[in-house]
Amino acid sequence: MNYTGGLREKRLRHVAKMVEVNSDSLWLDVGCYDGRLFELTPPALKVGTDLKINVGKNCLFLVSSAEYFPFRNSVFDLVTSLEVIEHLPNDFQHLREIHRVLKPQGLFILETTNDDRLTNRFKRLLGLTKYITKGKSHLREYHLTELLEMISSLFRVESVRGFFLPLIPIFVHKLASRLHLYIEDSPFPNISWVFVIKCRKC
Repeated sequence: MNYTGGLREKRLRHVAKMVEVNSDSLWLDVGCYDGRLFELTPPALKVGTDLKINVGKNCLFLVSSAEYFPFRNSVFDLVTSLEVIEHLPNDFQHLREIHRVLKPQGLFILETTNDDRLTNRFKRLLGLTKYITKGKSHLREYHLTELLEMISSLFRVESVRGFFLPLIPIFVHKLASRLHLYIEDSPFPNISWVFVIKCRKC
């Protein structure tokens, strides 16, 4: 999914509704890019990390790997990781680090691209697998069941939602976006373009 433009804004607003913070909450957004998610949410103690400096306000920003964080154990009330895990060589290490820095019962929200989205299902059904492509710089994309299995070894899953379910499912998702022929907050995460998983540290 494009990382700029209207769909990105809607995606971030979709996640912002799931954020639970107050003015005393310490929140880490891994791969925060320009910090837009912070602008859409209530005041908190906000810390953003990314591989290069893209953000200059609304948070304390640190250049950091997404697999090893420069933070003590059990310090954050909330960690968000949006469209990050699919880029990482060691995805489970990313989850372990998030678990390490979260406080007990801390909230974790993860969003990533669904390899089994409706568009890909149609392509596979029609024998057009050569037209299935991963997102730019994605090392992998996930099936919901495999990702939930990995997450559940460290966290207690509270909810799974989908975002962007095109109603024109094959080849023309950009047209579906332009014409607003899609379900934004989808109750069918297993066929949506991305899924958003909300969980707690065990």
